[in-house]
Amino acid sequence: MGKIRVFTVRAAIIGVLFAPALTGAQVASELHITPDGTFDVKNLTVMQKSGTNLFTRATWGRAFIRVIVLTNASTTVVKKHGEASSVREIADGHMLEVKGTLTSNADSIIINASYIRNLVLERESKTISGTILIISTSTMGFALSGSPNPGFRATNVVLSATTTILKGARTIQFRELAVGDRVLSVSGMYNYQNNALSAASLEIYQNTAMFTPRNFQGTLKNVSGTTLPTSLTMSVEGADYTVYLNQETAVLNKNKSPTNLKRFAEGDTVRFYGAIRKTNFSEIDAEVVRDLEF
Repeated sequence: MGKIRVFTVRAAIIGVLFAPALTGAQVASELHITPDGTFDVKNLTVMQKSGTNLFTRATWGRAFIRVIVLTNASTTVVKKHGEASSVREIADGHMLEVKGTLTSNADSIIINASYIRNLVLERESKTISGTILIISTSTMGFALSGSPNPGFRATNVVLSATTTILKGARTIQFRELAVGDRVLSVSGMYNYQNNALSAASLEIYQNTAMFTPRNFQGTLKNVSGTTLPTSLTMSVEGADYTVYLNQETAVLNKNKSPTNLKRFAEGDTVRFYGAIRKTNFSEIDAEVVRDLEF
């Protein structure tokens, strides 16, 4: 035998009660029971919760039947789009999909639930990625491209004062984001109803080419000490850098002969070779320093 529709076949046994007409937000129930007692219902409304048991109604227009849903530790509970949930998150008025089996020796519908999907819980934890399309400073958010997230279109990402933003090894501020930045991951609570993700953390792609050691040249502004290790303050193309020298740094004159930092003077043109630090773009670790004035 095929599935039996309870609301057409068993109504005479269990009785059909009447309720107020459905509101625009309500949807008619679809209920099935197979000959072996397997139960499956969609759009079951929670009327009351008692511990881990749910007192619900299956409704069609003004008619309804009462269904008691029993849960236990092995009952699987998920949100609408599949994220794990719990009976604790189910509340009065929630709409459910329930699968299970009928209890024995009962004169009303009592279900031992094996699976419950809460159809109203549409906020779920998500991690997505993409490219920043538009930035809104007024809402502290941005639009993220849908690709490469299967099933997602462009998503509105909203940040807060506690959102962590990492770019490479640095923590950056919202104002440092730019259209075109590649978001490696953004994690938070996604709302399926308004296509918005409240971000807890995000990671921005950092091009590592800028950390490759290379030559710099600029004007010496300050020498913090004349013995190694020490540091220089350098102005290079309008930007100030702190240049760190260690015991292995070669200190040279313009002829590439070893010299002493005591001969370096403010205003000298200095060329140095080193790498920008990944944690601070205004700091450089120098391997070679040459004063081009003597």
